[in-house]
Amino acid sequence: MSGNFADEDTAECPLCMEPFGLDDLNFYPCVCRYQICRFCWHRIRTDENGLCPHCREPYSENPAEYTPLTQEQIVKLKSEKRQKSHEKKQKVVENKKSLGAVRYAHAINSVIHLHVPNLHGG
Repeated sequence: MSGNFADEDTAECPLCMEPFGLDDLNFYPCVCRYQICRFCWHRIRTDENGLCPHCREPYSENPAEYTPLTQEQIVKLKSEKRQKSHEKKQKVVENKKSLGAVRYAHAINSVIHLHVPNLHGG
């Protein structure tokens, strides 16, 4: 494993702003190594001017550099993604627990405020 592919969770295509998929991680369509997703590369080549948005050189028929991930790399990346997702969910749960008292106090204040006029006969 070369280790130079982008982190799937943080890396995104600079054109469409979508996160890079597994098939985009080692995909560099131009010799300048400006990385975009395969969808945008195809769109530029077929529907637009066919030039690299970074260096303005024409894209060739085949990408300058593309090394498909091995099955082992895919399994490792998916496992890391699941772990990060789990950690993120845990943080959300912890944050909700710490905010529970604040929301409860706010709810009590709202309920008291709403019921005060009824106590005075209004």
